[in-house]
Amino acid sequence: MKRYITLVILLLFVLLQETSAQKRRSERPYDAYKAGEYFDAIDEFKNTYSKTKKGDKELRAEYIFMIAECYRLVNDPRNAETWYKLAVKSSFSRPEAQFWLASTLKKNGKYQQAIEEFRNYK
Repeated sequence: MKRYITLVILLLFVLLQETSAQKRRSERPYDAYKAGEYFDAIDEFKNTYSKTKKGDKELRAEYIFMIAECYRLVNDPRNAETWYKLAVKSSFSRPEAQFWLASTLKKNGKYQQAIEEFRNYK
């Protein structure tokens, strides 16, 4: 009987540790973003994105948008365009993703596409 109780306590301890590790992993990129360390935040968001389960589409869409934001803030419109396109295609996209996509298209010299995106902006 004592073995079962010890086993249950041990399993609970392991599960709680894993849950807190996942939470810390998802907080790191936001901490870097808030501190203005956008290059570090890009790496952290990409790492967290790759480790997020494919079934959690809303969270993955959030990470995609945040990666695009970081690229925009470090003035890398090429990569920002790529990630904003992914963010807009997502079913959980933020409305401002379409605006920033149009803005980065304009910055990249793709004026006709930018006009179309601005027209579609809601």
